[in-house]
Amino acid sequence: MARIAEHAEIELTDPSHQKLVDDLLSKDKFLDAAEVIRTNISAAEYSAVIKEKFITLGYTPSVSHEHVVRTLPKIFVTTNYDTIMESTLTKVAGIDSFTQFEHATNGLNDSI
Repeated sequence: MARIAEHAEIELTDPSHQKLVDDLLSKDKFLDAAEVIRTNISAAEYSAVIKEKFITLGYTPSVSHEHVVRTLPKIFVTTNYDTIMESTLTKVAGIDSFTQFEHATNGLNDSI
């Protein structure tokens, strides 16, 4: 998200929010900066930026991603800005090899 904040044309309307993002980025607190940005721009703008920066670029899994998947972890936790891990799981283990849960649902707790 730091790269998004630096390279995307996102304008936070409140200068104090922009200062907070800049301060967080300077301290390498990227997830905190991402949260400030996410909560202070429209959902449509946020989705468009995420799609532009991560989804449409067509990133492909690397050998490192495959090694992680082959360790057979029971749970992956990602920012899910991209779909690299999902692509790797599908490639290595098959289309029905995993169940994806959003952070806002209780499905993960129920499946453990």
